[in-house]
Amino acid sequence: MDIVTALNTQVKPGLSDTFGIAMANMIILQSSQKAGVSMMGLDNTGYLKLVNAIASDERVVQLLGRAGAQTKRDMWSSIIK
Repeated sequence: MDIVTALNTQVKPGLSDTFGIAMANMIILQSSQKAGVSMMGLDNTGYLKLVNAIASDERVVQLLGRAGAQTKRDMWSSIIK
């Protein structure tokens, strides 16, 4: 799966189901800043940095637990080509 499809069909909906759309967008934006990656022209390395930052976000860890956040990270990481 390409990066844009992965973000739009897996990462964003997964976060939105848990946190709501507004909070999911905020988590993604803050995680991209924390990871030092731009959402425009995101490559595989940037995508992996982004999902790592999302999985380490305090809100995600608090709600899903450390193991749950790592499971999400692993799933999101494995779906890109």
